[in-house]
Amino acid sequence: MADAPWLRAMLDTYGGGDYAYLDEKVDGGLDGPHGDTLFLFLTLELHPDADCDSIEEAINRLNIAERDLREVREAIEAQWMEEDD
Repeated sequence: MADAPWLRAMLDTYGGGDYAYLDEKVDGGLDGPHGDTLFLFLTLELHPDADCDSIEEAINRLNIAERDLREVREAIEAQWMEEDD
């Protein structure tokens, strides 16, 4: 596998370092390790096999995910606020 320091950084820090023992060839299956689907998402998005071939691309993918998650959270919050009125 190609050198992917961005993936190593994710493994070392995600979940408070709970997955630091894994190597970059991690294959969590459909559920990810321990059923952690967010971990699986990050692994898939940041893996060189998914054409994530640079730190810049990794950061771009994380920025897009962050934006998408924020938009979903805001939509859920707005729905909750409407129901609360």
